[in-house]
Amino acid sequence: MSIFPGISFRYDPREPFPPEFLQVDAGTAIAPHRHPPNRLLCRSAGGKPPIETTSDTVWKEGEQVEGFLPPLSAAVKVQIVHDTANFVITHRFCNQSNVMLQGTYQFPLPLEATVTGFNCRVEPNKIIRGEVKAKEDARRDFENAVQNGRIGGLLEQQTADIFTTTLGNIPANTKMRAELSFVCLLKHRIQANEELFTLTLPTYIAPRYGAPPPGVKTSVEGPKSLSVQVDLLTTEKLVSISSDTHAIAVEKGSGQRPCQRWEDFASHDDEQVYDARVASIQLEGCTALDRDLILDVRTALSSDGEVPHACLEVHSTFKNHKAVMLTVPPEFMLQTETTDRNGEVIFVADRSGSMSDKMASLKSAMMFFINGIPYGRPFNIWCFGSSFTSMWTHSRPLSEESKNEATTYVQQQFDSNMGGTEILSALQAATQSRNPHAEMDVIVLTDGEVWRASDTIDFVKQTSQRSEGMVRFFSLGIGTAVSHELVEGIARAGGGYADIITSASHGGWEDRTVAVLKAALTGHIGSFQVELSWKEGSVADGLPAVEYEQSPINPSTMSPFVRNRLYLLFDCEDAKNDLEAIILKASGSNGAQVTKRINVIKLTQPDSTIHKLAARALLRDLEQGNSKFHAQKSSEYSLDLEQHVRNEAVKLGCKWSLVSMWTSLVAVEEVCDADNEIKKHHLGIATVSEKPWDQLFQSRKPLFAGARLNREILYSPLSLRSFRKAAGGFNFKTRCAPASPPLIPRSASCTEKTTEVKVAEDFIRTILPFQTANGKFIFQQVVAIEKQLGPSFMNVVSELAAERVDVDKAVTAAFIALLEKHFHNCQPLWQLMVRKANEYLTANCTEHGTLLQKARDLVESVEIAPGNMESKGADADTSIELEVAPVSQDVTPGSRRTQHQLPGPNRLEPAKFGM
Repeated sequence: MSIFPGISFRYDPREPFPPEFLQVDAGTAIAPHRHPPNRLLCRSAGGKPPIETTSDTVWKEGEQVEGFLPPLSAAVKVQIVHDTANFVITHRFCNQSNVMLQGTYQFPLPLEATVTGFNCRVEPNKIIRGEVKAKEDARRDFENAVQNGRIGGLLEQQTADIFTTTLGNIPANTKMRAELSFVCLLKHRIQANEELFTLTLPTYIAPRYGAPPPGVKTSVEGPKSLSVQVDLLTTEKLVSISSDTHAIAVEKGSGQRPCQRWEDFASHDDEQVYDARVASIQLEGCTALDRDLILDVRTALSSDGEVPHACLEVHSTFKNHKAVMLTVPPEFMLQTETTDRNGEVIFVADRSGSMSDKMASLKSAMMFFINGIPYGRPFNIWCFGSSFTSMWTHSRPLSEESKNEATTYVQQQFDSNMGGTEILSALQAATQSRNPHAEMDVIVLTDGEVWRASDTIDFVKQTSQRSEGMVRFFSLGIGTAVSHELVEGIARAGGGYADIITSASHGGWEDRTVAVLKAALTGHIGSFQVELSWKEGSVADGLPAVEYEQSPINPSTMSPFVRNRLYLLFDCEDAKNDLEAIILKASGSNGAQVTKRINVIKLTQPDSTIHKLAARALLRDLEQGNSKFHAQKSSEYSLDLEQHVRNEAVKLGCKWSLVSMWTSLVAVEEVCDADNEIKKHHLGIATVSEKPWDQLFQSRKPLFAGARLNREILYSPLSLRSFRKAAGGFNFKTRCAPASPPLIPRSASCTEKTTEVKVAEDFIRTILPFQTANGKFIFQQVVAIEKQLGPSFMNVVSELAAERVDVDKAVTAAFIALLEKHFHNCQPLWQLMVRKANEYLTANCTEHGTLLQKARDLVESVEIAPGNMESKGADADTSIELEVAPVSQDVTPGSRRTQHQLPGPNRLEPAKFGM
């Protein structure tokens, strides 16, 4: 298998070949197997059959062959300021043959990454440099350069997240170095009163179902060595840094000192004091990555919360060019959510062959999904593989009967026995079954091992648009082979949000399912409008309004579950046109009206970062059919929409040096100067200048001298100069990391849940079957409460029942208080259980507030005896017979006992409290 940065492509043996594989032309089909290690699959320039080469292969002098060029090493440096990550990836290659090579290497990038630079040096003194051109022109120029004996390079986009670099006329017995830089914004969400930022570094393209896109080939070997270094600067106190995918070592802390450059900032000083807003992360114990690297950074939540924020950037070289980035947090958008929450909730589960190692965990997650649906809310379960099926023809309201039926369906029918991964037909059937007058929320769970992501994403977008937002889509990707393009594309096109769990086969991710369900249960939002407010006198009366490009063109398509960015790109002939504020208007279908005036903060130093992010967003709109041309179907554009889109994309790509579906980067060699220094040229992309790096800091007080960073910087893409270039002329006080004790030992493995958390989660899985569809917890016999949970918990129930409260209500209130008090670290797992329990008490107990408060007071004295909450191990029996298991809402004393199959992998002895 190819390891980063190449691409692994083979068919998963657990799934059948897809139909389109058999339709691929025999001359171009890619054989579904791995190439032997340390061999290069080459093809002669004249299109001769493939040749497997080794270091002993002899070639004719002067002959050029082509194939995959495996890197000797890869170095990844990531520098993060708050939520903006700047990547620099360096690959080193060596042509050890006696002939010139034309080599190709493919690599994945994070979705929505903006490439900011590429340079390549071929020893001893040649570099290649170039510019972005229309795709056809770029390839023609590359081929001409190679035919004329010059070293050439071509950077192309194959899919939304796969890029290919082709290098021609690589001299024999020569080393080469290629450096790629790009910037992206980290995924962000608020979780348990903390901010969570997720960094994803794609490392390989795993086995997928379906024919690969044109241009996606098979690489043969990965780098012999790999280093990953992440430098981090946050605006709030660091709470934790973890990775569920790889072992990492973290050094954290800083001391205060004046700095001008990042080099000063990162230097050590024994006299510095410890601080926890700076960290350095390294990969532990790996020379290569066999899965995506995912890094979670948790910081304290600011006391003033998230507010919309706008930054204006003046371009450093283009006259009168300005760009604005408006950040809209979820909290603002959800102010207009509807109060009608009676729409359908549909779960679409992947049961293809590649799900075999995740099926036990999926069953457990489904138990929490079924239990979390509000009482009376229509729901249904659909499954797909090579075909699709559903539990019912149409959705049914959640009742005790339908809940039991759904539970039995999952336990008995869920297996990875449905063949390939054909997700589109299942989504089409599920949405066609909906009530056209009701809202629908679709949750897709898949390992995403498919190539034809665009067809599915297009369907999701069309369905969401045609329903005017009444149908939303959420997605949960599980496993190391998940397609980020598919999973995140579904959520983005469908107005929902996505989550990806790489360690899914190990279980313990039910809380992530609960989080997606919780989002799907929120009310649908209304429409959004953006208006611009100019400074008085800057726009003359009677003159045409200032023209600008906007992405997204329709603000109502923004998801209320993620931090959204809206970009404005101006090419103003009159430099006096000054934007003062942006007015954001939100209108809900429930009549709610929210208006927010957001003053625009002008960055003090010219730059191009926001301009490039804005241009990349506009290109993405063109790629996904969301541009102004697509929105104005009845206008002049409709006559030749495809041509208008292509022309605009080529214009944007060439002007801002961005590689896209329509533009590629072509480069030709250039000899270094006399002193043999490398002339780094970013292939038509402006070279990072030696200017003060953090403009946003300049207009404020010193930020690192014992005070937290100003919230106003939180939503700005800090200049790419921030970590790598000199900051001459600007003094500020900051903190530099000393050799502080690492947060995680050097020998640490990838982050795992503690035994305490695992045991607590097992207990929650155990009590889940005792909550009925309407939210209450019931036991068949009162004596069983003490037997299963101990006398201390029974005392709480008894004292609550003494207040003339039914035992069911007393038990329900006691469980709410118990979970809140002793299982706070598992809140994401039980939050919907507690919500339903509260709804039950609110509807059935007139003094529910008083009852809950007393329960919380009584639970303060309850202590958990950890010795009574020990897991019996993964090989233990997965069932447990509980004498108090509920059968239905109509439980009566003396009813027969029911054996429940627990969804978790371990059997947990009943917890006893206060023993």
